[in-house]
Formats: sequence, structure tokens, C-alpha cells
Amino acid sequence: MENNTENITDILDIREIRRRTWGTTFRKGFTSWLRLVMVGFVFAFIGVSNASQASFVNLADAVLGLENEFLPNNTGIVKEFLTHFTLTQKLADLDSEAVSSLVDGITRSQTWLVKLLGANMAYVERNPWEVIAWLVLAAVLAFMIRNVIQTALITGQYRYAMENRFAKEVKFSRVLAPFHRENIRNIVRVKFIYNFVLMLWNLTVIGGIYKGYQYKMVPLIVAENPNISWRDAKRLSKRMTDGCKFRIFLTELSYIYLYLLEAIPAAGLLVTVPVKTQLEAEIYFCLRERITDEDRRFFIEEGFNRPAYVDEPSAAPEYRMKGHILETPEEMILETGYTVKDYIFMFFVFCFIGWVWEVSLHLVQHQEFVNRGTMYGPWLPIYGNGGVLMIFLLSRFKENKPKMISLMILLCGILEYLSSVWLDFIYNKSYWDYKEMFLNLNGRICLAGLIAFAIGGCFGIYVAGPRLRGFMHSLSTRKQVILCAVLVILFIIDGICCRIFGFNTGSGVGQSLALLIRALPV
Repeated sequence: MENNTENITDILDIREIRRRTWGTTFRKGFTSWLRLVMVGFVFAFIGVSNASQASFVNLADAVLGLENEFLPNNTGIVKEFLTHFTLTQKLADLDSEAVSSLVDGITRSQTWLVKLLGANMAYVERNPWEVIAWLVLAAVLAFMIRNVIQTALITGQYRYAMENRFAKEVKFSRVLAPFHRENIRNIVRVKFIYNFVLMLWNLTVIGGIYKGYQYKMVPLIVAENPNISWRDAKRLSKRMTDGCKFRIFLTELSYIYLYLLEAIPAAGLLVTVPVKTQLEAEIYFCLRERITDEDRRFFIEEGFNRPAYVDEPSAAPEYRMKGHILETPEEMILETGYTVKDYIFMFFVFCFIGWVWEVSLHLVQHQEFVNRGTMYGPWLPIYGNGGVLMIFLLSRFKENKPKMISLMILLCGILEYLSSVWLDFIYNKSYWDYKEMFLNLNGRICLAGLIAFAIGGCFGIYVAGPRLRGFMHSLSTRKQVILCAVLVILFIIDGICCRIFGFNTGSGVGQSLALLIRALPV
């Protein structure tokens, strides 16, 4: 497709683009402008966007004093631990400076976790390896969020600006349209390749600038057609920007005052953010008009072929990109037959069964009657939560026993491990320790325990759940409500007592069995 200077000028008329951008941003009314501002602010708050809105959030943190909350020294403890660790000392290349840099690199983007851990230094000192594991896990999750969730959110931001060109008011939820299960996978794949290719080109500096403009339309192409392949998106962007790259640069240069306003947080948020976002969309639609042959099939939204709102006010068009965030696949939808009252009753029954199990186990092993719970009543919430979660989440797999048991072991392992960490962090006390057991993880979970929980889960799904439901349904609705209300009230009273008098320490609530036997009359 040949292009000449005249038709390029006609397509990318800087004055016309400025007029349309300004009109779409400000002439549509206060509500429309405010929505654009809110999109930018929310994206800055969760760390997706850059520049002015990010500095605005940082300034707000500084004014409120939140940046100094829970200033921790826990990273220092982690550095000290790693520096003196035997394996570290054997590695000549890992001196104290290298260890310090490694810890700083991992924790730099995990300030929320560092602040949280800093609230309990005793936990950090007791569990340095676990703290390191949490930081590494948080770094991995942050990487996934940055490359998956943020990718979809940035695509949603483009999508919002594109739809904003054609309707007076666009629902804020449209920024979440890329999260639809039919869109998210391909969007992430294409954007990952796009970012990786640009990163390689940026190593050459000049090549990075050139390719940055050549592939500039890829994110917006994906925002219109989330199922397009990287190869087609790349080729389409090259055609759209062919001969127009310098003109795009001049168009952006004409908005240089925006970058000056960006230095002023409030002005940047209220003016720069909405204008720059809408400018990208306007350039895209101008270049979109260049494609008139078979490649136009990639522009799947018929609603984007209409005149802009500022030219011809009309109702919002129907779009092919679905508007809901996520859909539950039909095969995952299951009518379990359990009501809320059934789950409440099952929770307390499982809490009591767990309490009886723990007390009996300790009685047999140590000949001592001990309240093994964190509360004063005969219930262990971890068993109740685990039992209800297994029935609620895994009943759908009851026909596939190997899959159900595998998921049950995984679910129980996560729940028990996190419960142990929570109790350790909050109360500085270990309520169970499996360090002497075969195949244990940090003494918090072990294979034998998980197998026992899996057996209990099978009992709950196949036997206890249906029978407890049958018992509840044998009662009148009024009696069901009274039973659940009494149990909940007793549980709340127990929680209040724990708050006032402190949680149960797990130490004995009775005498040892040997003492009881000796005390019996002969």
C-alpha cells in the first residue's frame, strides 16, 4: 500500500486530532470527564499506570504519613541470617554485600509485605527461612500480576478510551472486559511477546525508538480484537504506521505542555491523564481508516466504524467484546442442594468433631486432657472451615475420586499451613508441630496429617454432609433458624471472651490421666 505526504497529512491532521481529542475529553460533559479521571486514578492506585497519577498517590501517602507506617527492620534480620548461613559462607561470590543486594531486590516491590512482617519482629526472628519464602513468593506473584493482570488492565484502559469516543457515558466496568475468559489468555500472550520484542529492540536504542512507533498500534489493536495473533497484530500495526511514524511523533510533540503539567500531581491527574489516554485512541482511529482491503477483517467492532460522538451524538453501540468480567463455565455450575443454614450447621459439627479428635489424640499420646483449641468452647474453627470448604468446592468432583482426593489434599495443606502461620504470627505460639513427622513442611503440615484430612473430607462429602443436610431438612424452618442462631451467638460470645481474657493457650484444662487415676478411691 503506497502512501504519499498529502494523504498522510490528511489522515493525521494534527489540528483535527487535537480538536477531536479535546472535544471527546472535555466537551461531552462533567460526568464523562470525571469517569476518565477516575479510570486513571484507580489504575495509578493499583500501580498500573505511570507518571502524574502515580506521583499524586505518592503525595497523598506522604500527606497522610502512610509511607512511614510499620517501618521495619525485618529485612535486616533476613540479611543477617543469609550472611551467616553455612551454605552462603561456602559460596565465595556471595558476600554480605551481594546478599544485601539480593534481599533489597526481592523486597523493593513488596513493601506491603515488608511492612506487614515488620509488625511482628519476633515472628521474623523465629522463622527467617519462612520469611524469605514469603518474600520470594510475593515477588513471583507480583511478576505474574505485572505480566497478567496489569496487561489486561492496560488493555482495558485503552478499550475504555476507544469506546469513550463513540458514547457520552461508558460504564466503568468496561475496563474489566479483557478479563473475560474468552479474551484474557490471548491478550496476555500477545502483549508478552510485544513487550519482549520491544525490550530486545530497545537494547539497540535507535531500533527501539523506530520499532516503538512501528508497533505502537498493537495494544490498541488487541483492545479492539482480543483474539488476534501476534503476527497479525504486528503486521497490521506496521501497515497502519507505515509512513506516519514521524507524523505521530509530531502529534505527540504538539502536546508537550502535558508533560509539563504532569509535574503538578493534581493538574496531571485532572488534565494530562484523560487527554493523553484519549489522544492514543484518536490516533488509532485515524490510522485505522487507512486499512481498506482484506486486512480490515481484523477490525471486528462495527460500532467503531461510526462517527465520533462529538460529531454525531447517538446511543452507545453494541460491542462484540463481552462486558462481564468472568463467566463460570457451565460444567463448573453445580446444584449441591445445600442451603446457607446447612453450611452453618455443618461448620459447627465439623468444629466439634475436630475438637474431639484433637483432644482424644492428645489424651491417648500424653494421658492428659487438654483443650486443643484457640477458643474456650468445644470447637476448632479450622476443621469447620476445612469441612465446609471441601463440601462447597469439591462436591462437584465426587464422581472423579482421584481428582477430588488430590484437590482435597492440596486444599487442606494450604488451609492448615496458613492457619499455622496466622496463629504463629498473631499469638507468637505454635499450636501444633510436625517436625518429627515423615515428610513435613516447616513442622506446619505433614503427609500423614493431610491423608487423614483427605479421609475426613471424603467422609464429609459422601456421608456426613448428606446426613447433616437430611437432619436439618427434617426440622421446620423456624427450628433451623433458632438452632443456627444459638450456635452463632455462642460462638460470638466465645470470641468476645477470647478478646477480653486472651485466647486459649492450648495448655491443659484438666489434670493428667495418671494423676486422675491416682486420685481415684481404691
